[in-house]
Amino acid sequence: MCFRVAVLSAYLRGWVPRLMGLLNEPHCGVFPWTYFHSHPEVQTKMLRSLTAFRLLLLTMAVLGLLVPTGCGVKGPPIPPKMMPPPPVQDLQGRVEDGRVVLTWTPPGRPSGRVMDVAGFRVYRSRIPLSDSDCPSCPLRFEQAAELSLGGDARARMTFSEALQAGHGYTYKVVGYGAGDTRFGDSNLVELVFP
Repeated sequence: MCFRVAVLSAYLRGWVPRLMGLLNEPHCGVFPWTYFHSHPEVQTKMLRSLTAFRLLLLTMAVLGLLVPTGCGVKGPPIPPKMMPPPPVQDLQGRVEDGRVVLTWTPPGRPSGRVMDVAGFRVYRSRIPLSDSDCPSCPLRFEQAAELSLGGDARARMTFSEALQAGHGYTYKVVGYGAGDTRFGDSNLVELVFP
């Protein structure tokens, strides 16, 4: 074992004279240098193992240089995903002179990466009172209006439209952002105009 360590140490450091000195030391417990020198089969084995070791080192060095470092496919950096703002939670509605008036406050901007609100879409579901016998039937919403957010993002928003008599109405407001990104639905407002 000591002999192999000495050879490896001498090879890695390039100290052939040191190798010869280590081989002749009595504490090493291996063949003296004269035995190694006088037996060519031992020299051949040693040279083969050194050649194999050199080949192994060369292979590892080449692979280390050829193997690309990094995480894979290179491309432009991708920004972290932006979170949508919270939905409108204070949608209120009232009937005035045959018109519905909806009011709401744009949601606050929480901390973190949150998309900007560009505006709001008002959706309406209109059902004739004669067809209102099915309370569990799904509501069919259609877009009633699209309102851009003005300069003051905290100003209270208002929407108004005429109502048809004999209908029940359900309204909701949905915010949208850049690239027509749709945000969450607001609370529902239900009105009846007999």
